[in-house]
Amino acid sequence: DEATQFAISSFSGEHYAISVANSAAAGDEVKVEVKVTDPAFHVTHVFANDVPCKKVSDIENGGIYSFVMPAEAVTIVADVAHNAYGISYDDSSAYTVEGPDTASVGDIVDFTVTMANPARKISAAKANDIECTLLSVNEETSLYTFRFTMPAANVTVTLEVGLDRHIITPIQGEHSVLTMLNCCDNWDAKPEERIFDEVVDKPVKFLYSA
Repeated sequence: DEATQFAISSFSGEHYAISVANSAAAGDEVKVEVKVTDPAFHVTHVFANDVPCKKVSDIENGGIYSFVMPAEAVTIVADVAHNAYGISYDDSSAYTVEGPDTASVGDIVDFTVTMANPARKISAAKANDIECTLLSVNEETSLYTFRFTMPAANVTVTLEVGLDRHIITPIQGEHSVLTMLNCCDNWDAKPEERIFDEVVDKPVKFLYSA
């Protein structure tokens, strides 16, 4: 007599698709193909009712799983998760970077940079070609906090270092005069158009007369 067939159903999710036979007899080994439809995800588990399926082999974008058919109808479901990608940071004696070394697609990644020399600053930060957002700067500790959103790829964070220059604004008094002696790159300009600035910890020279 032909063995009784029991129904097999499956539910493909938002990020994966399941292929399996419509029915099988009790005791049959049933193969299940599960593929992710979004490359940012991977399959973590496949279940036949509440029983974990065994992974038989890998295929492109997924895998082949198997289970032994029970004497009852079966529903196949799968669990998927975001892929985790690596994060590496530029190595330099000019600064120290602290941040996570992995993240999943779409994660918000924050990292900090502490300058070894307060006279220097981070002028730009990129995660691959993504411009990182500067969240805060602690002037006392030369600590910078940056943020980016994790793409579907490994990331290398690169940093550009520049001199930490600050604008100097001479304010003339009603009965006094300040004469700047340095810190200007456009001495040929009219006095009112000259721009003064200097790097942190560098001397600023000026004359005061009343």
